Amino acid sequence: MFRISERNSAACRDDDGCVAGDARIMGTYIHGLFDAPGITRRWLKSIGLEDIKVSRTEGLAARDKAYDRLAEHFERHVDIKKIEKYVFR
Repeated sequence: MFRISERNSAACRDDDGCVAGDARIMGTYIHGLFDAPGITRRWLKSIGLEDIKVSRTEGLAARDKAYDRLAEHFERHVDIKKIEKYVFR
């Protein structure tokens, strides 16, 4: 799926990931692959979903923003006080 030419600033020649014969299933161990909006847009286009909007925020800033949204959702829908009551007896 991917040819890796550099890891941690050192040259290499590695392959990573795989694609099922019908290209409907893909997998990789590359952490943070979709942190780059350009890669996300290119991948969505390759599977026929180029109309999906992709944020221009990238890297750690994008991840932090996503974690903040997840935390807000969690706090809005989970009774933290009730959990604390049972955990901190």
